[in-house]
Amino acid sequence: MLDKVLIDTEYGFLGDTIHVNCCSVGVPPLRVQRVCQDFLSGEYMDLVMNRLPDGYEPQRQRTRQKLAQLICADAANIAFTASTAEGLAILAAGYPLGPGDNVVTTDLENPAGLLPWINARDNRGFELRIVRTQNGCVSADELMRAADRNTKILCLSAVQYGTGFLSDLAEIGRRCRSRGILFAVDAIQAVGRIPIDVESMDIDYLSCGGFKALAASFGVGFVFCTPAVRQTLRPVYAGAASTPRFPTAPAVFTPDYSLKRYGDARALETGSHNTFGIRMLEESTDLLLHLGIDNIHAHITSLESQLRTALRGVSLDVPAPPEKNRSGIVVATYPEGLYAEVNAILARYNIILTSRPGYIRLALNSYNTAEHVQRIAEALRTVACLCAA
Repeated sequence: MLDKVLIDTEYGFLGDTIHVNCCSVGVPPLRVQRVCQDFLSGEYMDLVMNRLPDGYEPQRQRTRQKLAQLICADAANIAFTASTAEGLAILAAGYPLGPGDNVVTTDLENPAGLLPWINARDNRGFELRIVRTQNGCVSADELMRAADRNTKILCLSAVQYGTGFLSDLAEIGRRCRSRGILFAVDAIQAVGRIPIDVESMDIDYLSCGGFKALAASFGVGFVFCTPAVRQTLRPVYAGAASTPRFPTAPAVFTPDYSLKRYGDARALETGSHNTFGIRMLEESTDLLLHLGIDNIHAHITSLESQLRTALRGVSLDVPAPPEKNRSGIVVATYPEGLYAEVNAILARYNIILTSRPGYIRLALNSYNTAEHVQRIAEALRTVACLCAA
């Protein structure tokens, strides 16, 4: 069960606002906001004034361990990145792929999950197979039918950003593992809201940004990468963060200097870390671990069921994936010409969600309540009446 007292402490500042938009950008809890406010005058000045003999490395290691705990991984397999897209670009650009090889993905992917593969395909000449989906859903069978003996990687989102469809990661991972296909996951819509176990799901590579359900910041994220994948991966970039030793003044680089990367996931990192973002990420992950991802997921699942029940009979197009594929993200569509009127209704109910012409998307989270669901349902019923008028 969720610690409601803690949630009220961390998110009470929202007041009467219903924020259901972590599918776009999450709400940093109060502890993260305080870290953000205090960092420059505190930890940053400690470094400037030479009061941190080990620099920020202890902080980075703490954060790796907490992120690893969040996805049931080993901290040695966690590397910091700037974003989901950067994490997937490391794989797309550095894994041995070329003419004759293929990568399988879907047409539901976020640009951050698909553009790195399109760019790598254009540069390296492998085939990118984009599975055409139906009604916003994709099954393990459909993905496996698109793969053959030349498929090197299957990459897809844990939760599809546009539809909220939750993929059967365990089944897809099992089938990829049995066929020797590397299974890569864009997890930004899942981590922090939905349990992810990279071991039991046979995930070989996972990339996640920090600004959605992780509720940390833009410009920081992480990847999980198995040792087996790292042995094959040849990162395109290198920097001081990639290696445990390099010449520093007054020593100089010599012509025979050879780069020796870290033996763990730090080998995928490049230069100066976003220490500010990592500190925020540590604090937000702390809260998630305290609340418990299973508790958060159960809460979200219950709220989604309540919302879908409240919307029965409403003349609004609200796609309903199978219950096992629900993620707490609910989508509704309506005539595009009513965009301004729909936004006015949402503002009247003080609801913050993703709103585009003809399209509404909302993502439930730990700080949402049954009362929020009732108000959202009432607002959507008002939208439905507008559409019917």
